Amino acid sequence: AAGLAAIGVPAAPRLVAMLASPATARRTRLQIPRILKQIPCDESWEGLRTAMRSPDSHLRLRAFSALSSLRLRLELPPVPVDEVRALVEREIAETLGVLVAWSRARRRYPSELFDEAIAFREVRGSRRVLRILELRYPVEVLRLVRERVESPARRANALELLDNTIEPSLRPVVMPFFDDAPIEEKAQKAGLGAVPEPLPFLESQLGHENPYVVALAFDVLSRAEPALAARHAIELLRGTRSGPSDPLVREAAIHAVVRADRATAAEHVAALLDDPDPVVRRVAHAAVERCRSAGDEEVPVESTIEKLLALRAAPVFAKLRSEDLAVLARIAEIETFERDATIFTEGEMGDALFVVVRGAVDIRREGRLLATLKKGEAFGEMAVLDAQPRSA
Repeated sequence: AAGLAAIGVPAAPRLVAMLASPATARRTRLQIPRILKQIPCDESWEGLRTAMRSPDSHLRLRAFSALSSLRLRLELPPVPVDEVRALVEREIAETLGVLVAWSRARRRYPSELFDEAIAFREVRGSRRVLRILELRYPVEVLRLVRERVESPARRANALELLDNTIEPSLRPVVMPFFDDAPIEEKAQKAGLGAVPEPLPFLESQLGHENPYVVALAFDVLSRAEPALAARHAIELLRGTRSGPSDPLVREAAIHAVVRADRATAAEHVAALLDDPDPVVRRVAHAAVERCRSAGDEEVPVESTIEKLLALRAAPVFAKLRSEDLAVLARIAEIETFERDATIFTEGEMGDALFVVVRGAVDIRREGRLLATLKKGEAFGEMAVLDAQPRSA
């Protein structure tokens, strides 16, 4: 990124083309606006304006942020109020639509992780609205609003500042969105149209641009509507369903198929035994082995979602959002130890930290009991963080 920014204007056309291309990996596309904002030229500006219409809400947030920076560097005039209003209305409608749909769906399909993901989508929706307003109003003022509006102690001050900054024609659109009113009431004020029913809403999330959201949707659906989830999963594994082709999604599809019908799952999962992603390969092999195991013998096939739920209970990970922690959950492994087995010994070099999922673990130094750790507690992290021998 630093090299491309240093190349400058000659790099802009290629970056804009990659940003617009559906063939560009999502992780790459999300980085491009941050590079383009460092290349102040007309092509950067126009390329980012095109990205404002992307169906990927996270990419739009990055584009709005980059456009705000570029407008100052290019000394461009404020964006017309009618265009700002149209952009703001779109973001508010999309955000409120998701919030209302999930508030209804969660009664039938409860999920802590989906609750958290939806709450963060509300935060990002607010950020997109404020970034759009930066295209017309003083960036310094909107920056103060952004910094304060997410803090309960400073929210009232932020909203007063926002109300005094924007034009009267925008206040009826913007200010109700930031009210601390019930979601249904805010949706009514915004004139929100029909909202999908719970099941169609969850099905729509299987096509979301964010692989983490798709994985959560598969997990929720496969527990409540296993046959339906499996049908979508099989379509995805066969390549007949559109959606992000991401390792986390392929893994979630495997689990959905196995949960629905163990007898026939192996034939659908077999195509992933040589998947380029090592975690997907491991999950696919474990799933096939489980499907072919005799009788009721269980071969463990822990999903990233299940491992994520175990990790997020540990205080060491308490500050991480679950979507970020999912990266660690994917590479985490479940290990089982018999009673009185030694997990590691004092003086060893450590290459892993552990979180207790079941049972209890004694920590000893020179034979003396220091602590007994139970479910949700982590140990062994210091040797990983400071590359020193195990202290106990």
